[in-house]
Amino acid sequence: MSSIIIRVPHIDDAEGFIKAIQDSLSLHQSWVKPPVTQGEFDVYSARYQ
Repeated sequence: MSSIIIRVPHIDDAEGFIKAIQDSLSLHQSWVKPPVTQGEFDVYSARYQ
């Protein structure tokens, strides 16, 4: 079993985060609009810094 860590998003998380979102977009597309580009992730993560 993998460990799960919940923390404030960081710019270093962008590549893995965007990849995971793109891989599961069909699953959550109707419920949420997560950042799917580097620019969108930058705006998203800046809200929490």
